Amino acid sequence: MAWPQAWVDYLVHFQYTGDYFECHEILEAYWKEEQDENWRPVWVAWIQLAVALYHHRRGNFHGAQKLLKKVVPIFRKPKVQGQLQQLGVAAQALCQEVEGRLQGLEHGEVYRPLQLQIEDVSLLQACKERAMAWGVVDMTGKEGVPESIQEKHRLRDRSDILRERAEAWEARHGTSLYPRKGM
Repeated sequence: MAWPQAWVDYLVHFQYTGDYFECHEILEAYWKEEQDENWRPVWVAWIQLAVALYHHRRGNFHGAQKLLKKVVPIFRKPKVQGQLQQLGVAAQALCQEVEGRLQGLEHGEVYRPLQLQIEDVSLLQACKERAMAWGVVDMTGKEGVPESIQEKHRLRDRSDILRERAEAWEARHGTSLYPRKGM
């Protein structure tokens, strides 16, 4: 099977680097371009799972719980179970793990990496090849991740995002989002 490159990239970050923020970025871009409406809920759930783990690792239990409460019912739908299997992962094991994480959060359980069970050999091979091409170091089983990954949302350059927001605001409202001083 030819796997979507965004899916392979997501899995490499999810499984090897633990860069859940990057998982979110990659799959969100893919999801926005997805033409098949039947797959949109699946991609959204994967994005939410990555963000939930990002929050949990940073100690934001409330944010992680809120997202996992959205992910669980999506992953439990029979149609989505089939789609998860088509994506090469162990659907039942994933659901059990996510539900267990949600219950653990309710009891203050500390973060631990989530390793997906990839059942499709060709997908596993594609992920390994991509990781090798990137020179990615396997962070699984290691204590912690670098601050550049742990605090990625805070440390990244957001100037392009802020510019786009300001332009969209001005287009909608006919006025600048950031009024000039001295006027």
